[in-house]
Amino acid sequence: MAALLNIHEWSIILVNTLIAVGIIPTTYALARRLRVGVNAALAAAFIVAIDLTSVRLSGVLLAEPLANLLLALGFVTTAALRDADGRRRVAVLGIAASVFILLSAFTRPAAFLLWIPLTVWVFMSRSDLRLVAALALALPAGLGIFGWSHHNLVYFGNNTFSTIGTFNLLYYRAAAVHHVAHGRTGMALTYTELARRVEERMGNDVADVGPNRRYNHRGPNAKQAAAMRSVAQDLFREYPLEYVLTIPVGLYRALIKASNIPWVVAVCWNLIFLLAVGAGAWRLVRERKWSLLAFLCLPCLYFIVGTVLVQTSGIDTRARVMVTPLMALLAVLAYRRLLPSSADMR
Repeated sequence: MAALLNIHEWSIILVNTLIAVGIIPTTYALARRLRVGVNAALAAAFIVAIDLTSVRLSGVLLAEPLANLLLALGFVTTAALRDADGRRRVAVLGIAASVFILLSAFTRPAAFLLWIPLTVWVFMSRSDLRLVAALALALPAGLGIFGWSHHNLVYFGNNTFSTIGTFNLLYYRAAAVHHVAHGRTGMALTYTELARRVEERMGNDVADVGPNRRYNHRGPNAKQAAAMRSVAQDLFREYPLEYVLTIPVGLYRALIKASNIPWVVAVCWNLIFLLAVGAGAWRLVRERKWSLLAFLCLPCLYFIVGTVLVQTSGIDTRARVMVTPLMALLAVLAYRRLLPSSADMR
């Protein structure tokens, strides 16, 4: 595409970097919207700026920089939606928040159901115009998700928003269960066995099935997706203990492991970060800041639980990078000298 449009490679890299850096001032804006002081807001933005996974992903041409920025903008507008006055302003902010979240999901599908808990949060946290705010947030996102799912049904025969979800469920989540259940045999054998089972379910010849056959299962049609789900569910029922044992592995990968970064550095940074996040969340519990706690924690739980359910292997802290701004705000809350009082925060 770059060659076709006669665009220099450095221009693409520059734009990608600017998009990635954009999440830093957006984190500051989110903190200020939540009535965090200037110094604490700057601290939260600084944490996002030096977060190891965020820095690593900002230098590669993947979907994360744009998806993360769009979602962060969605968080800012959702926070503004809660405090907005007047029916028109509420409707505009709700639609804006919904569009940002939807565009983020189109960029990287991980956030495609996040509008549901955020809609509940907006409805519960407002004292008036609750229905207007909730509908303004829910309808554009819901229609967008439904429309794209219908598009996949028409063109691919698969009524789903993300055709890669079933692939991840089988070849990452179920593969981890199979790998542990069979004495940690080579992953090539695991991939071959899973691909063979899928082909058998579809009534195909399995004589030449190898580990690379799994790549033929990306973007599956309805028949293939059903076979993949069936194989995965059979494995979960067959090995319930191994299913549970792989959950800590998924949590480790999603919250601590950082690819292409020295292991000791990644573990130290992420453990300190998580301890601060936990301390910040506990502070909100003690001070009964339930609305703020829900706003900061619900998206984090959404991504963590989603990872554990669908992909406990083949992932790292990329799984939580989309909510790093929220985690940074929780970490700042833990430092009382920087933010001695949360009385004004909402």
